[in-house]
Amino acid sequence: MKKIIIPAAAVLAAAAVLFSACGNKPAPETSAAPAQTSAAPETTETESTEPESTAEEIRGVIVDGTMHTILVQTEEGELLEIHHQTDDGTDPDMTGLKEGILIGKGVLVTGQRGKDGEFTAEKLEDAGTACEDPDAMEAAIGVFFSFRAKNLESLADRISYPVTVEKDVELTSEDELKERYPGEKLFTEELSRAVAGTDFTKLSPEAGTMVLPGTEGPHIVMSLTDDGWAVTEIVP
Repeated sequence: MKKIIIPAAAVLAAAAVLFSACGNKPAPETSAAPAQTSAAPETTETESTEPESTAEEIRGVIVDGTMHTILVQTEEGELLEIHHQTDDGTDPDMTGLKEGILIGKGVLVTGQRGKDGEFTAEKLEDAGTACEDPDAMEAAIGVFFSFRAKNLESLADRISYPVTVEKDVELTSEDELKERYPGEKLFTEELSRAVAGTDFTKLSPEAGTMVLPGTEGPHIVMSLTDDGWAVTEIVP
């Protein structure tokens, strides 16, 4: 049997490698203690004392009504739209309208005005007006909407001829009116703004006439004629 002789130099080299490996063994890892950080104390925001909305009462007159909305012309000349019979359960209490929704009836609307200026009605009740003639009120509201729409056809149907325009022009027929004031010429900005701002809570006939909105500045004069209440003078 042959002996396998390992040279001494090889033995020494192997020993050196083994020693080197043992000497370079990494130290066991130690888990460092978590750093202690002081959390900033929680701060509570100061609650705003400003109310989200404010209670408000608005007086006006019902000028239009549908199955789901009511239009109220307020004392300040604002056309307020009130939604009712909605699906979200936010309908205003309307039990205070004893006769229901009637055009020309005075109304007191109670609700909330939000920060954005939007008004939400909560309750509607009957309220008095200066005018006790429902026909006069209905006729005036018709003229009001003719001017809002700048509809000459609608306005012409509410005029009693002859009609005085600009204090010194007398027009004897609807055709003459349309010929002299075609399109929207009659609906000047000043007159339209004045009629749109009529306070129907204070509008009332006197001696068979009433003026929208008043005798100062541009206005409409309505009179009780044989055919009912109609426009008899227009002052642009």
